[in-house]
Amino acid sequence: MKQMIHAHVPYARLAEHLEYAIRHRVNPEVFLSADS
Repeated sequence: MKQMIHAHVPYARLAEHLEYAIRHRVNPEVFLSADS
């Protein structure tokens, strides 16, 4: 059974790392910065 990694990812950075996250089964926990 493959394990899934959970990671905190700022919303602004998610798009640039989305392909990596999918390929390596990373489950992103997205958060918004206070500046948003």
